[in-house]
Amino acid sequence: MINYQLSNSAFIITGGAGLLGKSIAYELLQSDSTIVLVDINAKLLDECIHQLKSHCDRGKLFSIELDIT
Repeated sequence: MINYQLSNSAFIITGGAGLLGKSIAYELLQSDSTIVLVDINAKLLDECIHQLKSHCDRGKLFSIELDIT
């Protein structure tokens, strides 16, 4: 098994307001990572940020409303 050190790392997650993006962000936040969630849906993105911040007090979390197509 490979053991990765993720603390003090930065990640950009596209589709961040979706179920998979939110789950990945949560796990990365647990390792004190810096996360930038990117999604086209600002309302869902705001809800996702609120949920993540209420369940996790580690790491840094930012969001950007963006259409990457």
